[in-house]
Amino acid sequence: MFRQSLKQVSLVAAVLLVACAAVFVSASAADIRVPEDYPSIQAGVDVALPGDTIIVGPGTYREDPITIDGKTDIAIKSSDGADLTTIRGTINIKDSSGITIEGFTISSPSGDGIHFATTDPTAPISGIVIKDNNIVNCAKSGMNFNGSHYTDVLIEGNDISKNGLHGIALVGTGENISIKHNTINKNGFLDSRGSGVFIGGNVTNVVIEENVITGNAFANIHPGS
Repeated sequence: MFRQSLKQVSLVAAVLLVACAAVFVSASAADIRVPEDYPSIQAGVDVALPGDTIIVGPGTYREDPITIDGKTDIAIKSSDGADLTTIRGTINIKDSSGITIEGFTISSPSGDGIHFATTDPTAPISGIVIKDNNIVNCAKSGMNFNGSHYTDVLIEGNDISKNGLHGIALVGTGENISIKHNTINKNGFLDSRGSGVFIGGNVTNVVIEENVITGNAFANIHPGS
């Protein structure tokens, strides 16, 4: 009888432990909805904690810039895809890692579509995913890594076209970049030096595969210096 009671107590304790773990996991990651929970993408970013996903409803968001500064492991995704969800401005990703941007049309009338920066050269931006976006008609480059140290970047399934300078500017110091299944066309319409993909001299291990890269002003893929 005593042993049976001990088994029952142990079983209850184990169940409670699993339940507490489940509550902890669910509490550690939240969906933040824009505009239902917060009126702007920036407001959602400001309150986001590691593991959170900011889900953005259809519409045009005139936010210039949206700044992701010192964040870890957050995703910003549209609920209805890039054709229905537009950001009119630059997304600045600064000193942040594990950031996903997915499912937007991004068009900056005065700057880059997505700009990356680091202030500590020993702490690179890492684990970046830029997926299924239309990054088009930006005054400067579609994506610009100038002034940053970065590693482990995935750029997949985007249309990066008709930007003023480069489609993707891999400058600064970077390694382990995968660029695949993108359309990168007609960049450099404001600057004849513009390339589809510009690769700086301090950038290594860049894999470019299964993209459509045509009609860019200076070169489709330009290994720079």
